[in-house]
Amino acid sequence: MSKDLKMKATPVYDYELEAWIINVNANGETMPIGKTINEGLQLFEYCKYESREKAIEWIKQKENLYCSEVKFYAFNDYEYSALIVVDAEEKYPMGVAIEAYKEEVADYDEEEENTPDEITLEEALERYKKGNIEGCNTEAAKIIDFYERIDLDIEHEQDYTILLMDSSLC
Repeated sequence: MSKDLKMKATPVYDYELEAWIINVNANGETMPIGKTINEGLQLFEYCKYESREKAIEWIKQKENLYCSEVKFYAFNDYEYSALIVVDAEEKYPMGVAIEAYKEEVADYDEEEENTPDEITLEEALERYKKGNIEGCNTEAAKIIDFYERIDLDIEHEQDYTILLMDSSLC
C-alpha cells in the first residue's frame, strides 16, 4: 500500500494512563487508537502498550498505518554544540538541521564547518539523559520528555526540534 494512502501513527506516553498509546492522524485530526467496549453507552478503551517499541511494533503490523520517522543530527565540532531532531520525510533533513542551527544556535559557515553527525535514536537518548533538562529530575522523566519532544506531529510549527544546545547559550 502506498504511503500516501496510509495514516500516520505516532506512539506517545500518556501520563494519566501511565502507558504508551498510539495517536493516528486522520483527515487532519489526531485521534487515539482504541476499541469500543460498549456501543450503547459509547464506551471506548485506549489500546495501551508497555513501551514505545511495542507500540511501534504494533503499528508496523498494520497495512494502513505508518510510523513517523525522525533523524538526529549532532553538531559536535562547532563553536556551540547542539542536538537537533528533524522529520525524516523532509527532502533534505540535514539541510533542515543546518538551517535550524543557523537560525537558533549560532552562525554556520558552510565553507569552514564540517557537516553534523547523524546519530541513532539510542545515541540521542543517551545524550539527552545526560543533559540538564528543565523539569526533569529523574532519568525516567527525561526519557518521557525525550519521546514527547521528538514527536514532531504534536504542537510543533517546524519540522525540527532542538533537543540540546551548549549551556553557555542559555
